Amino acid sequence: MDTLASKLRPGEVVSALKRGNLPQQLDGIYTAALERIKDLPPSHKEVVMDFLRWIVFAQRPLHAREIEHALAVSDNDHDIDTDNIIRAHVLASMCAGLVMLDESDRVRLVHYTVMNFFISHHDQWFPGGAIKLASTCLTYLSFDSFKTGACTGPSVSADFDARLVRYPFLGYAAEHWGKHLREYPNEELYNRARLLLTNRNYFEAVSQALYYLDNKDSASWSGNSGSSAMHLAAHFMLNRLVMVLLGAGVDPNIRDDNGARLLWWRR
Repeated sequence: MDTLASKLRPGEVVSALKRGNLPQQLDGIYTAALERIKDLPPSHKEVVMDFLRWIVFAQRPLHAREIEHALAVSDNDHDIDTDNIIRAHVLASMCAGLVMLDESDRVRLVHYTVMNFFISHHDQWFPGGAIKLASTCLTYLSFDSFKTGACTGPSVSADFDARLVRYPFLGYAAEHWGKHLREYPNEELYNRARLLLTNRNYFEAVSQALYYLDNKDSASWSGNSGSSAMHLAAHFMLNRLVMVLLGAGVDPNIRDDNGARLLWWRR
């Protein structure tokens, strides 16, 4: 009888699952695969488990370059250190057959039952859940390169595309940092979010990334939406952050340039 515990390649795992001649209970098999990962050298094991953490808790499947950048970030970084980048296919090869890169270069678990296993046992294998994802997103958005604010000028669209090439994790970080923070509230991370959003240049860099994600066919971004840190906090339904901003004297009735109030941004 085939068992997943003996499989090294994603294709072998998928083939074994399709043949259906596996034990009814897969938990023990996936646990055995993770035990093999635990036997890796400590530095390898740590990065592989972080790799799996991103695959399990990310809001959407990540492209290889996105997850490579995410894993290269440490909390106090001010820019990406390319020497810290480990290629996704290398990490996938160390995951005991549990991970594959699809035809679009997205990183995925090889079968939905693997995700079910991780979700059921996330406290055991991923202590702290997705809080590390929130921290990484905030660190990335706070890189020195974004201190200059949004890309502007006659070539704004091309300049922003170039920014995304250099910083491929920017789109994910801008779109999902608030969701991760909402799921795993943390006082220190809330303070970092407040500092990020109340810095106008950083705020505009984040807002521009969100704009292009929602308006892929648009040729330009004016930067004059009138939105504020309060609007973005409301957008992500970060009630604690809204209260902090209110305590700092931000007008709760503030509108953007389209006349939208905070309640509209919470939709």
